[in-house]
Amino acid sequence: MKNLIVDDFRQFTFTDPATKRTLKYNLFIPKGYDRDHHKSYPLVLFMHDASMVNVATEGPLVQGLGAVCWASPEDQARHEAFVLAPEYGAVVIDDDYEPSTLFDATANLVESVTQQYSIDSNRRYTTGQSMGAMMSLGLNIRYPDLFAAAFIVAGQWPEAQAVPLAKKNLWILVSADDTKACPGEQAITRGHPGTGHEGQHRAVGRAVHRRRVSGGRPRHEGPADPGELRRVQDRHDRTVRLDHQRAHGYLADRVLDPRHPGLDHAAVAVGGRARVRVTSAGLRR
Repeated sequence: MKNLIVDDFRQFTFTDPATKRTLKYNLFIPKGYDRDHHKSYPLVLFMHDASMVNVATEGPLVQGLGAVCWASPEDQARHEAFVLAPEYGAVVIDDDYEPSTLFDATANLVESVTQQYSIDSNRRYTTGQSMGAMMSLGLNIRYPDLFAAAFIVAGQWPEAQAVPLAKKNLWILVSADDTKACPGEQAITRGHPGTGHEGQHRAVGRAVHRRRVSGGRPRHEGPADPGELRRVQDRHDRTVRLDHQRAHGYLADRVLDPRHPGLDHAAVAVGGRARVRVTSAGLRR
């Protein structure tokens, strides 16, 4: 029986000359690549969480939609792109924020695939969940020119080390009930300069940390400046309700479209257990 989309990925092995580490990985190659190889394509890197460590190479493709959503026929018809999904044989990074050499091997894998295929080095993007989200943040810090933008799902990085992220294009998705990732992401984005949205972004960032959106209206859960409450309420109508799959579609239309090589700096996504609400402050509409 054919596993739709998953079976369209090819499995390879990469041995990194620099770290001497070996990575199994999945690669989706756009259907028209062989007959149109003079064209350059974007690349999306997806990195799985720690629950998929040391499984079959195809593991990251069947855990959820993090990799395959970019390779669906519908998405490829709108935005042809390579999709790269490594399978890690061990945990690469945890809460000590001390990555193994597989971290650098991942960066070298991205460069290797870029050189092997006709991939635009200015249109490489990274995403991941939990451990993969932490790796996306860390790679953007250590290798600032590797990716044009990142989609961070339920991950965090120490605020003191996150200064370089202020210049990066980030979309952050995190549940308000995630007591680790949510405060961590708020700390990273609290002073984010944005692009012409300095006051706007900081107001939203502070407010969503203190109150959860409920019943279609922000619910006040503590003292706050009345002006800040008004600013948050004014922007509530611009809040976009997205689940993981729709969030990907929203991003694909902006990130993979060659007219929009990256996202406008940062946004904070905060939600409850069942629904996710993403603030659109700082994003192109």
